[in-house]
Amino acid sequence: SSRNNTKLQFTKSKIRIIMGAFGGPNIVEDGLVFAADAWNEQCWQPNTSTSGSCTSLINSLEYTGSLLNDVSGSLGEAGSWVFNGTNDFINFPNDIGVNGLTEASCFCWVNSDSIAVNKAIAVKWDYDTQGCFGFQTDNSSVGELRVFIANAADDNGSRYTYTSDANLASTTWYCVGFTYDGSQGASNDRIEIYVDGVKKAKSYSGTIATSLFAATSTFKIGQFGGTINDRWWNGKIANCQIYNKALTAAEALQNYNATKNRFI
Repeated sequence: SSRNNTKLQFTKSKIRIIMGAFGGPNIVEDGLVFAADAWNEQCWQPNTSTSGSCTSLINSLEYTGSLLNDVSGSLGEAGSWVFNGTNDFINFPNDIGVNGLTEASCFCWVNSDSIAVNKAIAVKWDYDTQGCFGFQTDNSSVGELRVFIANAADDNGSRYTYTSDANLASTTWYCVGFTYDGSQGASNDRIEIYVDGVKKAKSYSGTIATSLFAATSTFKIGQFGGTINDRWWNGKIANCQIYNKALTAAEALQNYNATKNRFI
């Protein structure tokens, strides 16, 4: 296999330029601990090097990972990474600033070549030995989304929230994301799932943990990890932001408006 050499570097000023340059507001910066975006050459340089790395840098927080198995991509207004649905993914280290948190958020722009069940978007989980969180398409309803939150390293994935009205379609760009707040009293209130800045109807299963398990699993874009080998993303993912807080509905909409002109 081969890797694409990349370099992803951000400071808060660069985030304002990169993620607020298309007529919308700036993305939310408060609580932002991880940002990777394929739009600008300050973020990455696609080439065909046989080895390479990618780095998300926000102030003093630096996370370096690898684009594995020939993840391709493009620069430009709708720049994105392209995943083949077979073995491509982006692999970041274990510590991306979320282990043990009682609040977190994750948002990505995605476009599936063929929308299907059980396709990983952004995952910090090696099933079934090191669970933290997993964000993917639903495992039974095509076009829906699911978020897993582990309550232990060997969590079997029985605790999750899933949508019923996301209605994602193939070859269409969407800003998808979730917020997590373990301090909420009821399991159904601990996870919210958004599509294009709009909170979606949801249901849940099991007791959603009150904090993110401090797993040693790496953070992956486009793959689940562990013994699950059939959840590869097939299509494009343009960016990913992770926060150490639960964004409000207004902040989720702000992030969508900040970047939507790139894609729609």
